Amino acid sequence: MGPVAATFAIKQNARRPYLRMLVKDQDGNPFDFSGASGVTFLMYDGEGNEIVSAPASIEAPPSSGVLRYAWADGDTEEAGEFRAEFDVSYGADDVMTVPVKGNILIRIFGGVNDA
Repeated sequence: MGPVAATFAIKQNARRPYLRMLVKDQDGNPFDFSGASGVTFLMYDGEGNEIVSAPASIEAPPSSGVLRYAWADGDTEEAGEFRAEFDVSYGADDVMTVPVKGNILIRIFGGVNDA
């Protein structure tokens, strides 16, 4: 599964909070996503099966360095641990995967009444 670069927790069947990730350049400054044509959020289970592949966004202004995914219905219906990343597209066959090192660990927790 690889090393964990960031961790995010959410309750089962919740759609908020949104997943937000601040990306920094090699000098520690917010990464400038100007020129990007789109973002895809990808999430996988422990077996490597794709659970989510959906459009994400770059928060304005693009120089803020923040990527965001708004959870869709069904994304968080299964409790457990998942690995995720963002693919930022700059055109055909020109993709930047974030985080560069490791994955985002997504923890989906069951509710208080879950067995």
